[in-house]
Amino acid sequence: MAAQEKRSQDFGQVILSWQMPEYAHHTKDKRWYMIAGTILLAILVYGLLAGEYIMVLAFALLGAVYYILHNEPPRDITFAVTSLGMIVDRDFYQFSDMESFWIVYNPPAVRVLYLRPARRLTTDIRIELMEQNPMIIRQLLQTQIKEIAGEGESLIDRMTRLLRL
Repeated sequence: MAAQEKRSQDFGQVILSWQMPEYAHHTKDKRWYMIAGTILLAILVYGLLAGEYIMVLAFALLGAVYYILHNEPPRDITFAVTSLGMIVDRDFYQFSDMESFWIVYNPPAVRVLYLRPARRLTTDIRIELMEQNPMIIRQLLQTQIKEIAGEGESLIDRMTRLLRL
């Protein structure tokens, strides 16, 4: 049995699906790395002068981990709306698991669907719409999940986009 057929049987009939990057990958030029490196170096020097060695270690590790993780392109993952819920990569969310959704659509910079799980212990799920029509997605989800009108892009997402992190 093919994987797609198994998915359809386990999670309902696929209504709409698309591929998206795992996270927004912002290209960075040498200037970006120079500025970021200068800021990191200033923080490290300040930490050394202030005797805050744990802070120095934490920021050095933060810079190294960021550099390692973000020098590889993000992998493509699948998002699908099915008759029973939504598939995000390998995870399935029933419609009843979601409290609400909203769409932030301001192309070309922002094309995002946010899903808020009913369990408040988890963070909002961010789905890149890519070239999908937001009105079709809105109509599909409105029948199952409450829409929050006027909600915008999260502060973290806005800062990540503006700073190209």
